[in-house]
Amino acid sequence: MLYQSLLIQAVFNQPKGSSELALSESVKTITNLSEGCEKQAKKHSAFAIYHNNYIENGIRALSITYRSVFAIMDEADFRKLCVAYLNTYPKTCFDWADYGKGLSEFMFNIDALASMPFLPELADIDWRLMHIERSSDQYFDGVSFSLLQTNPLDTLYFVCAPGLQLTEAIFPIQELCQLAYQLGDEKQSGTPAAQKNARVIKINSLINIAIKSPVYRSIVLWRNQYKGLFEYCDSASTGAFSSMIANKSISDVLSHFGDDQNAMTNWLQQHIQSRKIYAVVEKD
Repeated sequence: MLYQSLLIQAVFNQPKGSSELALSESVKTITNLSEGCEKQAKKHSAFAIYHNNYIENGIRALSITYRSVFAIMDEADFRKLCVAYLNTYPKTCFDWADYGKGLSEFMFNIDALASMPFLPELADIDWRLMHIERSSDQYFDGVSFSLLQTNPLDTLYFVCAPGLQLTEAIFPIQELCQLAYQLGDEKQSGTPAAQKNARVIKINSLINIAIKSPVYRSIVLWRNQYKGLFEYCDSASTGAFSSMIANKSISDVLSHFGDDQNAMTNWLQQHIQSRKIYAVVEKD
């Protein structure tokens, strides 16, 4: 077990030198464990190959998890960010999809990203959406909504869509994600530089507006079928979703709309139709 642990540590350690991997303390310890291992441990290039494979696999995995960030950033800069993160926080989980949770916070420590202050929030949304898409499936029970007409609302509860959650962002994340998807398509199709520059100008305009008006946007995220989605929501909707996520009664959920029956009815119809609410259940 010690041998395996030290070998993995040696593979994950960042190479020292341009052409070959210098022996780390872990590798030196391995050579002392077994004379037969010593000959292999001295082949520095073998460890470099393993390490480079680890880095390349990590970059690819992070580009899938953080697809919006990858689309907006220059590819070379994205690779540098990933390499720094992979070397600082080596992979300890089995599935690459579970790796990279702290990338958004890690970005705050990268001075070179100061010109793109929205990236950590964009990364946070990417991470949330990816895991929402991997959440357990649930059954949409349209018939159950008839209970709203026959039972007291304080005895009824909404069943949330898979992965339904709330967050906040100061930057216009929804617009930035839309631009990211367009930029991602342009990278693959070889769109002329002039059109790409137009996208960048639009991004800068959105960022300037956000900086001048630092008001947090409430965001609701959920899964519709197998697609992770998100959208902005107003204060009443935020309160209603918060109560629903906390498993409070429908009476409490709808109380956030006060006496505005139209707003309450529209909210209910809209979010049943968009599959944020999956069912109504009765509890004692």
